[in-house]
Amino acid sequence: MLDALLLDLDGESDLTATTVGSWHNISGVTEGSYDVFFPSAFTGTGTPAVVVKLDFSDDASTVKENQESPSIEAGEDHYFMRFAPRRKYVRATFTVTGTTPNLGAVVAGISKGSHRLSRAG
Repeated sequence: MLDALLLDLDGESDLTATTVGSWHNISGVTEGSYDVFFPSAFTGTGTPAVVVKLDFSDDASTVKENQESPSIEAGEDHYFMRFAPRRKYVRATFTVTGTTPNLGAVVAGISKGSHRLSRAG
């Protein structure tokens, strides 16, 4: 289940360009999941797609390591990345490709479960 405070994309507007999410404090998490939900079909030409990259940091500034998805193309309705963090913060970057791409009102964020998470601040 996604926590409303840990969303990078809230489904309020369409994902049409590369977007960088907020840093999230993931102290105390031993295993997590970053979930991306695509509620509608991708539109545009040139094969609209997105790559999701998770950056991990000790200070919510300097990236120390990252994890990247394969290219996600039309037809996917949900994609998730499991992670076992060794750093205090995580953020997501959504790299959108294609010609005039529109991936719809995407919802994306950290699945909280029973983990203690908070927004970096």
